[in-house]
Amino acid sequence: MFNLLARFEKNRNFTEDEAWKIFKLVAFAEAFGWTCLISSILLSHYNLVNKNVAIPIAGQIHGTIFIAYFLVLFFTYPSLNWKRSTFILGLVAGITPYGSIIFEIIVNHYRQKTTIKNKAYLLIQRNSKIIVVQPSHGLEWQLPNIEVKTGQSSKKAAEELLKTMFGFNTNITESQRIIKDNSVQTYYKVSDPKDFFKINLFNISKKVPFIDEVEVVDVADIHLPFA
Repeated sequence: MFNLLARFEKNRNFTEDEAWKIFKLVAFAEAFGWTCLISSILLSHYNLVNKNVAIPIAGQIHGTIFIAYFLVLFFTYPSLNWKRSTFILGLVAGITPYGSIIFEIIVNHYRQKTTIKNKAYLLIQRNSKIIVVQPSHGLEWQLPNIEVKTGQSSKKAAEELLKTMFGFNTNITESQRIIKDNSVQTYYKVSDPKDFFKINLFNISKKVPFIDEVEVVDVADIHLPFA
């Protein structure tokens, strides 16, 4: 049981930002469900609506939203780098009126103070050509990149991305590190990239979430922040 849960927690189905946006939306939706239920109880108490109609309908709305809240909480907490105890606290918060909003405010406050957005980028360049990706949430070409998990080295994350995308184990060296505000971007250069340019890049996007397309372009056609 716990082994299955541990394996599930290793799978990040969303980026941290995407998971947070989804959770925040459903947290406010859960508060709306409580508003519907409490309003129907008050209106029924003062005989302003038929309690046999209003309360069951509001209860059904609230119940449906709570199930959605639980499912979203369950499937996003690994991507949010939460501990299981935080997931349980979020679940308990959803049971209490407007608890999901209070929980969201507290967690967001902690998230903004402590979260360092650490990303590892792959610089796979041969002469004037470079391998780039187009993410599913944007239109611009960019270097292949991955969010670094808590406690993981950026080099290890870059090596795992390289292995997942191309199936290669090869040497990489740190090319550039950029620190800005609460963000660390580390760029790793592939030591011997010639074999990468022989690969059929068409099916690579199927191996890595959030990538629509992989392409070889001229280095002059993309923006490198350290160029």
